[in-house]
Amino acid sequence: MDKSKKIYKKALLSFEKGHIDKAIQLCEECISMDINNSAALDLKGMLCYFKGNLNEAKTVWKLNVNANRDVSAKKYLEDTIEDEARLNYYIIALKRIKNVEIKEALELLDKCSESSYNCINVDNHKAICYIRQGRYQKAIESIEKVLKVDANNEMALKSRKELIDLGVIKGAFNMKKVYKPAAAIVVILLLVLGTVEIKNYIKNNRTQTKKTIMKKTAPNKTVKKEVKKPVEKPKVPKKEEVFNTEELQTAVNNKDFNKIYDYEEKWKDNKNIKVNDKILLSKAMDMLLGDGVQYFYKAGTDLIKNKNYEGAKDNLLKAYKYGEKNYLYSDIIYFIAETYKNTNDAESAMNYYSMYDQKFEKGSYEETVLYNLAIMNKDVNIDVAKKYAEKLSNNYPKSIYNNSNISAIINK
Repeated sequence: MDKSKKIYKKALLSFEKGHIDKAIQLCEECISMDINNSAALDLKGMLCYFKGNLNEAKTVWKLNVNANRDVSAKKYLEDTIEDEARLNYYIIALKRIKNVEIKEALELLDKCSESSYNCINVDNHKAICYIRQGRYQKAIESIEKVLKVDANNEMALKSRKELIDLGVIKGAFNMKKVYKPAAAIVVILLLVLGTVEIKNYIKNNRTQTKKTIMKKTAPNKTVKKEVKKPVEKPKVPKKEEVFNTEELQTAVNNKDFNKIYDYEEKWKDNKNIKVNDKILLSKAMDMLLGDGVQYFYKAGTDLIKNKNYEGAKDNLLKAYKYGEKNYLYSDIIYFIAETYKNTNDAESAMNYYSMYDQKFEKGSYEETVLYNLAIMNKDVNIDVAKKYAEKLSNNYPKSIYNNSNISAIINK
């Protein structure tokens, strides 16, 4: 198990013990080591979601969708659509509490509880309302929910002390009877996902036997080698390739983009093909510039999911060659950089990351790009690394990538 996965498991255990802030910190440490750890991204997003940090949660989940095509993160994002309305209910509920309109406040807080969003704050204020109404058992349940997620939550501990002072409860809660929120289910699912082995590698050891042949000759005897003149092979005239109109037409009809790509590469600069073939080739080019780019992009990203980075690179480079005017161009450049990074070609990866930064400074992957450029350059050119680290820190101060690794580079 790599270090990133070990830290992720620690984050889960911290969350299960109610140490939510420690869990978030460990998630950030984990993500800084491996941006492809989708489970850690999902968990961090969920923890921010519980704390009511909706924008931060959405940012993390969007990153997971973009970087890893994570299905869970996509579902979480879809489920946040109604949370904006729940936030409004929560804000109004606080005003109702302030005006001692407790019944109305509870009705609004119940609407907020239809999802786990902002559950810590919602349950804390529910507890306050229940205490005001004298419904102490309900207050205890709400406090227990908060402490299950955030064991050191000051507001919940204050409400708990108030109930102790009132003589309603004595001493500590029996945590064995604590209500388990939806987060507990998430923990179990994420723990399973986080411990699944993605690949099993089989190493075949090949043993090569070297044979040394010792040739012995008489001490004062010179062995003359007969030099044979090389036999000249008769020159075979090269066959002139003929443009196969029918084959290309079939490829166009069947949207066989790999075949179309091969034809374009071979014949696009040839001035000797017939007029009708030029027209067909032009039609094939239009297909490559449109659906072809999308085809190669999808094929490439699907292969990335399966960790087939060489195959992904081949498809994405085809998309890149014809995709300059396509809306997917920025994504194509980013994922090419990712394939090079994952095949240990750091120089090529940095070239494409730099290209992304120059062409798409406001793009969806800019935070990731700046982080990778800073980290990859720190042992090559610290001044360049600092430039990217400072750009990340200044432009995205709240980014999950603006972490201790970036601070260390800036302070060098």
